[in-house]
Amino acid sequence: MVVAETSVHEACRTGNAKIVKLLLDANPGLQLNEPGKLGLAKDGFDQTCILVAVSSGHIGIVSDLLRVCADLALIVDKNGNSPLHYASSKGQREITRAVLWTLLKLNPKPAQKAQQYNHNGHTPLHLAAINYRVPVLEVFLLLAEPSFQVVTKSGETVFHLAVRYGRYNALVYLTTHVSNDIDFFDCRDLYGNTILHLAISEAQHKVRYEGVLAMSIGSIETNNCSLYTNPSKRHQQELSETLYHKGSIIRYIVQRRYKMPVTL
Repeated sequence: MVVAETSVHEACRTGNAKIVKLLLDANPGLQLNEPGKLGLAKDGFDQTCILVAVSSGHIGIVSDLLRVCADLALIVDKNGNSPLHYASSKGQREITRAVLWTLLKLNPKPAQKAQQYNHNGHTPLHLAAINYRVPVLEVFLLLAEPSFQVVTKSGETVFHLAVRYGRYNALVYLTTHVSNDIDFFDCRDLYGNTILHLAISEAQHKVRYEGVLAMSIGSIETNNCSLYTNPSKRHQQELSETLYHKGSIIRYIVQRRYKMPVTL
């Protein structure tokens, strides 16, 4: 069953702060727990107004909603994502700050909620590292520094995630500003991988995958036999960029860890 979008829901999505504020002022003390509805709902839904406003990046509306009901910062969708997950994954620095401040007001030690896992086993900070959101990392370092100590279900730190997803700038920021608290070079996941192990493994995987993909796209099927031509220029360029990017991460880790120059 598809729930029709109401005016409140639409206002949160489109950023119509005037409409949202009028509705909130006219209904003091009421929560927005259902899509587009003002009321006291017991159960959260996957598309609440607060999540729509966060996802759309409307800091004014998010602030108004949190002002009326701070508990909206605790809502999660069907995948276990909270407003903080949404804001972190999208790189919304100011919304991340607003939600973290709200959690701080609800509890002087907001670390537990800031470190909450979604159903994929990721905290908001993990999503920031995965999605290359350095401004969000800065906010977490200021307001929720203990979050950097939390690992994934596979034992991966935020450093592992930055390496796995090829987030070079995020890795540089983490190793520059957070490294004093975490022995990141030698920290291992559940499979015994340090970030250097992971960087090399990911680079090898990318080379194999992209190489096979390029050859497959350049193949010509004739009488059940594959006649391979040269990979397209586009895939040659993508493979070259992949090697360069992964090589940069490996080079950076080795230079920082062993204090020696590396040529790849």
